[in-house]
Amino acid sequence: MAPRSTSTPSSGTPRERPETTLTDMDTAAGEGLRRRRTGGRAGHERHLLPQQRPWAQPRMRYRPTELLSADELESIHTGSLRVLSDIGMDFLDADAREVLRAAGATVTPDRT
Repeated sequence: MAPRSTSTPSSGTPRERPETTLTDMDTAAGEGLRRRRTGGRAGHERHLLPQQRPWAQPRMRYRPTELLSADELESIHTGSLRVLSDIGMDFLDADAREVLRAAGATVTPDRT
């Protein structure tokens, strides 16, 4: 900062004043120290973000948790087939019964 100069009333020649350190409190708004504005658009610029990884389909690194072993699953399937053969299922829709008959299922006459 350049030294301030003032004129003396009697001589009209400038007299140099010693330089003083100014703070924010000593200066009026807009004078003295300049501050950089923060926030706004400059605070949200994309170049400040980390580089984004390229897109890829997520993959499971671990095998799914098996709740039942293969022989337990086979036992459930065998039991369900036995229940279907002994008890059967009741289809109320006539079109559904025709589809099952065409697929090879044993269909009994409609009980109404």
